[in-house]
Amino acid sequence: MTPSPYYTIPSTVMLQKVDDETLIFNSETGLFFNLNESAEIMWEVMSKHSSIVEVYEELREIIDIPEKELQTDLLAFAKAMFDQGMFTIDQKPLV
Repeated sequence: MTPSPYYTIPSTVMLQKVDDETLIFNSETGLFFNLNESAEIMWEVMSKHSSIVEVYEELREIIDIPEKELQTDLLAFAKAMFDQGMFTIDQKPLV
């Protein structure tokens, strides 16, 4: 079985900008993360899609780094956010 490329961001997770900082906050768990500039871009793109493939394709258009580096960075970010409950994995896209 291959991992699903689809995800959902729970309604309890939100992006909050405070002064010069950008935070992701999960009101259910109380966890929050301070995002750097590239992580903020990744999160904003993730919030518009439900497929990690779509996120990768859009990020390729807006972030000027080698594709392999982008893949590595995106997967590491997605894993960290998933591990902390900032999004859940879906088996199929919402229709």
